[in-house]
Amino acid sequence: MITEIIKDYKILQSHLDELINVSGYKLSYIADQMEISSALFYYKRKNNKFSIDETERLLTVIRAEELLDRLESNVLREMKAEREA
Repeated sequence: MITEIIKDYKILQSHLDELINVSGYKLSYIADQMEISSALFYYKRKNNKFSIDETERLLTVIRAEELLDRLESNVLREMKAEREA
């Protein structure tokens, strides 16, 4: 069970950039809402270095629940494949 949660989190992390792009929000707006500088946001995005708390804030800002409907098939397929592996 714990390993499944970790695998799901890793998959989510790997799709953050895609979620950000689909959200349509400006990167500066997301950084402002996360209360970090734009430079730090760009660095973390480029290097996929968001902490768990930052990931949670990011997903809240971009309304990831709504976005997942658009990306559901890709992300869920990958999660299912990872679980079965």
